[in-house]
Amino acid sequence: MMNQGLLMNYRFIFVPAALGVLLPALFLPWIVINFLGLTPFSPIDVIASTFWKDESTPSDQKSRFDLQDFISSYQDTSTAVVASMVLYIGSVIGMAAAIPLRHHRSTIAFSAGILAIASSLLWFYSIDSLKDNFAQQAAITGGIIGEEFKDHERSLADIIIGLGLGPYVALAGGAIGTLTFISHKAIIVRI
Repeated sequence: MMNQGLLMNYRFIFVPAALGVLLPALFLPWIVINFLGLTPFSPIDVIASTFWKDESTPSDQKSRFDLQDFISSYQDTSTAVVASMVLYIGSVIGMAAAIPLRHHRSTIAFSAGILAIASSLLWFYSIDSLKDNFAQQAAITGGIIGEEFKDHERSLADIIIGLGLGPYVALAGGAIGTLTFISHKAIIVRI
């Protein structure tokens, strides 16, 4: 009985906490490219490079690594990256919408939490797919990378392409968001 009252009194905090974890993931790097310098990419950078590509700047004057050109050569990876970003943005919007909607808060927060979790898992898949595709291309063009990486192309891909902190934070935010629904159902079952 004591736990039920405690859960009932503090379950309102799950949605703002989930949103408070999901929002910083917008600015954290989700992918880090270590090629001619370390270049982190947050969802803002990924979305900007995907939808608002600046064709007017000559390629030799670009200061950042062009992620879209790198990913677009691998169609399945490119699709997964875009889908992951759409799911993540949907989860942030859903979690923000759950705050004022008291009557359906737990259901909306649960849906937004599932979107955040799916976004992170899809991101993990897309980065692993990117590494595999990069390693396959490196193996095919073995003369370009030199003999020192022969049969170690995946290690080269692991060095060049890394996961950032962002998808892990979004995964945690999604888990916190689903706790709203779970706590709501636990209270209903006990009543």
